[in-house]
Amino acid sequence: MLRDEEKIKQSVCPQCGQTFTCSTATGKCWCQNFSISDENLKLLKTRYKTCLCPSCLAAFSEKVNDSSCKR
Repeated sequence: MLRDEEKIKQSVCPQCGQTFTCSTATGKCWCQNFSISDENLKLLKTRYKTCLCPSCLAAFSEKVNDSSCKR
């Protein structure tokens, strides 16, 4: 079984090209700190096949908690 550190991957934002960490496989990703409307979620799913960086995702959402949002 993989440790949480091994599940974290480096990703590149498809919107801006920024490198960021993605840890959705751990169940504790920074993106969970954002609230995204159903309308914006549909838009994101049609535009992008992968995750956005924190800065770009913020433009489509309302933050719930800023404590763990890091690049």
